[in-house]
Amino acid sequence: MNKNIKKIMVSTGLVICLLIVCFAIATADEDNAMIYTAKGKYWNYYHIKFTLTPDNTLLTLKDYYKYGPSKYEFADGGFQIFIPKNKFPILAPNCKGYIILRMPGTLDDIPHKEQYIAEKKTLFDRIKEMKESGKGQVDVVVQLNESDFGIKVISKNPLKVEVEGTNVFFRDSHGRYIDYVGDLK
Repeated sequence: MNKNIKKIMVSTGLVICLLIVCFAIATADEDNAMIYTAKGKYWNYYHIKFTLTPDNTLLTLKDYYKYGPSKYEFADGGFQIFIPKNKFPILAPNCKGYIILRMPGTLDDIPHKEQYIAEKKTLFDRIKEMKESGKGQVDVVVQLNESDFGIKVISKNPLKVEVEGTNVFFRDSHGRYIDYVGDLK
């Protein structure tokens, strides 16, 4: 084989190896998803985009609660789903097995209550259809706040957080599900 061809093959192999190593380094630090920050009056609000799939979403867990099985239902404008801890993009070292992603209910005294509940019901139905059909995906926005249920900021630069317990919430403001990240519009 020609010496020039050997040099080109070795050089190409080295470049490919270097690219693989660079990609591995770049993705190895992705313990957390891209976290978006919105400034609040008293604290920052952190949000992530998360894609629910039939493989990472459970509607019901038998005997998850000591009082019996959890049931996927829509009540008072809210619901919950379960995500295996290892399939959630934010670390949760104290979680035993499943992250509970909760949609807060909508209180009676909220203006536009019926509209907000209808929007949440539409999302509920889309998640249920995706899971039951075993097809598709549903993109959602999850809110991670230091003030709520044990979200801990590990690093501010780069921003990294972890869930200290098992609960996280769909992004919600004044009784309405918010389907985007960043400042409220």
